[in-house]
Amino acid sequence: MQPHADVLTQAVARYAVPQELLAVPLIESGYRNLPQSADPRHGAGIWMFITPTARAFDLRVDEGNDERLSVAAETDAAMRLLTGLHRQFGDWGLALLAYNGGAALVERAISETGSRDVWEIVARGYENDPDYVENVMAAALIMKNSSLVE
Repeated sequence: MQPHADVLTQAVARYAVPQELLAVPLIESGYRNLPQSADPRHGAGIWMFITPTARAFDLRVDEGNDERLSVAAETDAAMRLLTGLHRQFGDWGLALLAYNGGAALVERAISETGSRDVWEIVARGYENDPDYVENVMAAALIMKNSSLVE
C-alpha cells in the first residue's frame, strides 16, 4: 500500500469516502498492480477491475494501453464506482457486496430476501466471492488497529 499512499489518501479525501475502503485493494490484489490474466473474468490493477467495468468508468483497455494499471486512474474510477453504489444502496456494506458481485446481484438479493441487511443477504448465499464483505471489513479493522497484530 505504501507506494500508492499519496494517490489513495488524496482520492479518499476528494470523494469524502470512508478511509476503510482502502481495504478493498488489499483483498482484491494485495495492493499488487497486477496485469490481466488469461481469464477475462479476472480483473487487473490494484482494484481488479474487469474490462467491461473499466471501460464503463472511462478507463482505456486495449492491446496498446491498459489504464487499469495506472493506480491514479483506476483509484479514481474505483472511488466513482463505490460512491455510485453507496448512493444506489444507501449502505457501505451493500456497496461492497455490489463492488464484488455487481449491482444486479444486490438488487436481486434485496428483492428475494426482503432484507437490506448485508449480513442477512450474505448468510443467504448472495455472494460472488465467499466471505468477501467479511474479508474487507476484517482488513479494514486490522489496518485501523495495526498495532494489535504487530
